[in-house]
Amino acid sequence: MAEINAMINALLADHSYFNTQQLHSMVAFVNELDEETLYQFENSDERTVMYAYEQLVFTGRNNRGNDIEMGLLNRPANTAVQNNRAFFERFNTSVPYGRGYGGNVYEDSTKIKYDYASKILNAVGGLATMGGGIAAAVAATTTTTVRAALTATGGAASLAGGALVLLRNSLADSQVASNKRFIETVKKIVKARNKVNKFFEETNNKVVKDPEKAATQLQAGLSSNPNRFTRGPNNTTVFQNLSAVEKLVQEDFASQHYNIKTKLIIRNNDPWFIRLETLRSEPRELTQMDMEVLQSVASRL
Repeated sequence: MAEINAMINALLADHSYFNTQQLHSMVAFVNELDEETLYQFENSDERTVMYAYEQLVFTGRNNRGNDIEMGLLNRPANTAVQNNRAFFERFNTSVPYGRGYGGNVYEDSTKIKYDYASKILNAVGGLATMGGGIAAAVAATTTTTVRAALTATGGAASLAGGALVLLRNSLADSQVASNKRFIETVKKIVKARNKVNKFFEETNNKVVKDPEKAATQLQAGLSSNPNRFTRGPNNTTVFQNLSAVEKLVQEDFASQHYNIKTKLIIRNNDPWFIRLETLRSEPRELTQMDMEVLQSVASRL
């Protein structure tokens, strides 16, 4: 079974959170991440991932082409973000509609502060008397954190500020939920990429360990695989070009590689393919058919 093909097709067919174009943009985004960032996206908690993500998206906007101290922004800058900035900027750590107020949506102490402040506002009359209510609440309390919560959103008599105090945590929860869907999908893409990487690394090891067996199984696999020949017009047999698979096994993987990198490439509405990059050979592009045949051959090694 072509497990890799099935995994990628299932990933791209899942539109429960994002449409086709958005998924393609996210795949392109992952393709441009360096190894350290990929590891962080796959293994870190949501708050840490979002911090790294904001360094990529928002710092990159103002420092295009410059070095970022933490090394989170690739050189060249992530073109997937630049080409679809409106989509990628939807995911952040700020409170929606907060206009800079409301703090970090992942900061528990800020959430507690606003929850306390909203209870005070409700106690003094709610939104109907918000202008005077906030002032009364501020005057009535000596708690520094509550004073900050009531005044930092636009002033003691601000109706908009008072509304933000009451709604802040709900808005923050909504943003966290949106971020979670994004992070979950990115993690799936990263895991798929790592699985493809592992497959090529293991195949390379098998070929190097026993090149004669690899050559034998390659020829047997190519000659017997149904994808080698397809039915053409007028019941003719059409030969399929699988030279990429042959060159990969016979030439590229004849020696050991320690720096194998793969990318899932999607161009416009064309079928996806895998780009394989190593320092010892030219990049290889493997179609879905190539991947099916290669997996069949590798399973015999």
